Amino acid sequence: MILDSFRQDVRVGMRVLFKEKSFCFLAVLVLALGIGGATTQFTVVNTILLRGFSFPHPEQLFSVGLIDPKASDQNNNFGVGQVPTAQDYEDLKAAQKSFSMIAAYLNGSTINVTYKNTPQRYTGGYVSEDLFKIVGVSPVLGRDFTAEDNKPGAEKTLILGDEIWRRDFAANPNIIGQSVRVNGKAATIIGVMPPGFKFPFSEELWTPLYNQYPPIPRGELRLGANNAAPAVMGRLKPGVSLDQVNTEFISLARRLAQEVRPRAILCGEAASAGRPGAGELAVLNAGAAIYAGGGAESIADGVEAARAAIAEGRAAEALERFVQ
Repeated sequence: MILDSFRQDVRVGMRVLFKEKSFCFLAVLVLALGIGGATTQFTVVNTILLRGFSFPHPEQLFSVGLIDPKASDQNNNFGVGQVPTAQDYEDLKAAQKSFSMIAAYLNGSTINVTYKNTPQRYTGGYVSEDLFKIVGVSPVLGRDFTAEDNKPGAEKTLILGDEIWRRDFAANPNIIGQSVRVNGKAATIIGVMPPGFKFPFSEELWTPLYNQYPPIPRGELRLGANNAAPAVMGRLKPGVSLDQVNTEFISLARRLAQEVRPRAILCGEAASAGRPGAGELAVLNAGAAIYAGGGAESIADGVEAARAAIAEGRAAEALERFVQ
């Protein structure tokens, strides 16, 4: 009885679907999107929550970000915070005492690799030399990145994930030392990571951060994609509490702000005086200082405020008011 009823419902449903082709297409599309969304959601939950991190002492791993209490949630990365520039990261790295190591990275990046004249596009990470050491995972073939690899202008190096090594490089055991092109430039494969390793999220390969994005001097503010502000993570030293870390980094952030203030005021004076060489660089620096001082909702708004102040010959005055 139940089986007969089910068969009849299926026949009626199929007739309706074939009769109303637009409805049939819409139903299939909705089902496909729903299944795709559920699969993606499960993949994320399975990776992060169910399987967890298979790293030694994962409780010591922390992301590092600076939160501006005057900025919007969006500018503060919705509570996660951010490190505005690679130079800020370098200053924090040199001064901090709470972490045994900290590292910078850009994840989810598109990296183009050409091997034996075959170009491929991958999701990869630009990383500093200590990232794999922090998570405690080493290549199963070859070696890890070094500080020399991460220097601007050094020969490009590349570490492959296990999945693409097997799929696109035929699991070649002699892959180490092979030549490829990364983003159009010559590079050398130096390692292969263990199976299943895709840190931080879904990376398929990795290459040094500063080799691709050299740190920008503080006097050369750049906006948007040209300012490759890295994410930062660290491994906490044993015995150091989270409260101690927060206290230390609040102090470091205030010190950085005080170091930036004199440079910003000088930029404002140069722009107001119209001295040669001030130009757009001074405008950008002035705008960033106004934004950092809470005088604008975004750097773009700060730049507009700086233009107006410079036009009226009062840039130094405006910066002195905002950069406290």
